[in-house]
Amino acid sequence: MKTLCSLLMVCCVSIIFAPTALAQNSASILGNVTDSSGAAMPNVKITVSLRAQGFQVITVSDAAGAYKVGFLGIGDYTITAEAPGFQKLVQTGVHLELGATQRVDLAMTVGTTTQEITVTGNVVKVQTDDSVLSSVITGTQIAAINLDGREFVALGILVPGAEVTNGYNPSTSQGEGLSTVINFNGTHYDQSEYTVDGGNLNNYFANGNFHTTPSIESIAEFKISTSQYEADSGIKMGANVEMVTKSGTRDFHGDMYEFLRNQAVDANPWFTNQQLWSGLASSPANLAQYCGGNPAGPCNAPKAILKWNDFGFTLGGPFFIPGHYNTDKSKTFVFWSSEWRRILTGTTVSSSAPTARMRTGDFSECDSKSANYNKQISGCTVPTGAGVTGDIVNSVAPQASAILNTWVPLPNNGPTSWLISPVIPNNWRQDLIRVDQNIGDKNRFYVKGSWDKDRLLYTTTLNATNTSTNGTYNAIESYYGGQTWNWAAHLTTTFSPTIVNDFMAHYDERLNVRGQQAGAGW
Repeated sequence: MKTLCSLLMVCCVSIIFAPTALAQNSASILGNVTDSSGAAMPNVKITVSLRAQGFQVITVSDAAGAYKVGFLGIGDYTITAEAPGFQKLVQTGVHLELGATQRVDLAMTVGTTTQEITVTGNVVKVQTDDSVLSSVITGTQIAAINLDGREFVALGILVPGAEVTNGYNPSTSQGEGLSTVINFNGTHYDQSEYTVDGGNLNNYFANGNFHTTPSIESIAEFKISTSQYEADSGIKMGANVEMVTKSGTRDFHGDMYEFLRNQAVDANPWFTNQQLWSGLASSPANLAQYCGGNPAGPCNAPKAILKWNDFGFTLGGPFFIPGHYNTDKSKTFVFWSSEWRRILTGTTVSSSAPTARMRTGDFSECDSKSANYNKQISGCTVPTGAGVTGDIVNSVAPQASAILNTWVPLPNNGPTSWLISPVIPNNWRQDLIRVDQNIGDKNRFYVKGSWDKDRLLYTTTLNATNTSTNGTYNAIESYYGGQTWNWAAHLTTTFSPTIVNDFMAHYDERLNVRGQQAGAGW
């Protein structure tokens, strides 16, 4: 009775939270057990174990000799079959990929249970038990692939039917700015579902953008299903993209890394240098500066700033206290990943700006009859109406002067032209911690938490929007950033060899920060 009540309670909770678990990204092992004559063998004890995390699942074959063990994670499994009057059969080297259904048929041999037959590998990799068309990119492949920008979205380009159509730009793809920029099989880019550890990444209120961007180094496997996946695998008509994060194992593992991109090791395009030489040929001073005083060239244009540092570390292994807790390293496992990106890119921004006279209310430079008239200022008119005497605005409000002096620079490229070539920083950081726990022989549990923090500083054209009042005022620099939290919890409970419950909960939130600031630092 107690077990039944527990089962009902877990099922009710699972129904309540079902909308948060959009994709069950677990794998399964199934097969048939037969004797040497090919006859089905019922009631054979089947043990499926994963040494790397010290857990096992026990089931029995049914009346037709069939068995199935579901809700398994990725990894290398061992299957053991035992029955009275037959030798123990041990099948090793059964590798499960993300969301795979792996068939492993077992042929028993007459003998005693003290005898053992071990079979290594020899498992058919072709998926014959489902019709899903999918591609899996393993952790080894992820580590070996050169990805532009080190972004997980770029992995989607590797499968057939994928096309980049809306300007994938890895230098600005941190945080919520990263969009699903890939069309699969002709569907619109926001019609694909992205999940990590069973929980969705998409921000449904922002045209398919993501709340969080998982670090490449934290992804264990990446799977893209493009057709015929079942209804519980996604809610959109395009591809179903599933990711699972790495976890700790009995053995410690980790790495430290840095990916560097810098203009110091880049060469300018030939046409860029040629264009600069053509523009400077009439200026001996500029030729001396850029072309070594040789009018015939070569003439090297200044390189645009590009400094990209992507660095971090991962560490995974068992959590134990020698002589006190988890001494056999079979209960608690921890994985920790941290990554930082420091991106500096150069750009050029220009706009018009009022002259020093205009700031004080003096518009005589716009009056062709005035001694101060400047014919180089185009489109300038003298204000009229109350409060204006001739070319002069009688009174400039203190608030207007404060805004001008704080946000609007003086012209530096002609009478009313403003030009600047700033270096724009884009900073991003992500931390991820995952804890896997074996609770007795019946329960497996993990919880994962990740935190993103991004800040992009960019230059505007002196007409930025005030996001708090929906008005406009002039600005030099604006910044956009935020923090994202992504949580997932997963509990698998085995009530009996034939009854298993899988519960998943997911939470995702982003806090955006926007603002403007003066450009004195430039």
